[in-house]
This record gives sequence, structure tokens and C-alpha cells, in this order.
Amino acid sequence: PQNASLRIAVYPDRDTAIVALGRGVLAVAMGPTGISDRVGDVAYVWGSPQNDTTTLLFRRDNVVASLDLPVPEQKAIELSAKLDARLAAGGPNVEKGSQVNVPQVVLPASIRVALKERRHVKLEWRGGDVAELLIETDGIIVKRSEEGKRELIYQAPMVASEAGTKNITITVATPMNVIASRQIAVEVAAVP
Repeated sequence: PQNASLRIAVYPDRDTAIVALGRGVLAVAMGPTGISDRVGDVAYVWGSPQNDTTTLLFRRDNVVASLDLPVPEQKAIELSAKLDARLAAGGPNVEKGSQVNVPQVVLPASIRVALKERRHVKLEWRGGDVAELLIETDGIIVKRSEEGKRELIYQAPMVASEAGTKNITITVATPMNVIASRQIAVEVAAVP
């Protein structure tokens, strides 16, 4: 078995996608080869010298696609060109429109909790249905309410040595895979 990955990110506008593509290119240690004449509005490809795997990153309008494929470079370009053609033309699973409805995660910018405290914080989102909710934490236990309420439950650390600022990133994705994130800082006080 061989592993392949495909990531497609839809951004609210073309300029945001341009910035995201630039970050993706800068994140790779090896220098890319530009192939914009064959795929997307802008495209880059990296081949692995150790095996026949290829990474290809391209932008079409406000969409950035990243493919890691267990095939030689030319085959990866062909497959990416097919995906790009679908993005350009629209059709099944490619909804085109004049705007992207990006969900907005509504949370306070920060909260303060005491050691051992359990805090329920209301979580809201606007701008579409949410299919997935992901929580990334920095040293603090966070979970979703089990009763189906739109809230997060923060369990502060138990010992003073673990006090300080903890960061939590909440990411939501719509059924059409439009993703939005919001960060909240949790200040864990060593004393009440």
C-alpha cells in the first residue's frame, strides 16, 4: 500500500489564497519548480530524490490544493491538471458562486480561570452549518459539551506550577469543507 494525501482549502477571496499559497511554498525546504503553464493560476512541484513521490501545490482562484502522491512528477502533474480542470469548470462537488460563506467562530478573546476550576464557555458560529469541530490545546483539557449544547468545558490544571496562559484553537468546517479558526487565551491564575 502507498499513501497519498489531498488537501483543498477554500478561502474567502483570491488575495487570501495567494498568501496561503506563499506560506505553503515557504514551508518546504527544497526549492520548487514552477509549473503554472500546466496547472492552476500558480503551481509548484517538488519531487523526492529518494523515491517516486511528488508534492504539488497550486492555486485556482480562491482555492489552494496540495497533493502528495506516490507517483513520478509527470503523473502527479497530469492528476493535478484534472483536479484543476474540475475546479475551473465547476460541477458535482465544486460549488461555484460569487462569495464563500465562511463560518465565524464566536468566542471571547480570553478568559481567566483559577486552578482546579471547571468553566463552561458558550461557543457560537455564524455563516453556515458546521459539520466538524476540532479543538487544539496547549496544556489544558478542553472538551465539547456532551449534552449537545454549543459550549466548551475547560478544566484548569490542578497544581500551581501549571498556571499561566494556555492557548486553545477552535476550528470549524462546513459540509463543503470551508474552514475557519479562532484562538482563545486561557489565563490560569495560580491564586483565586
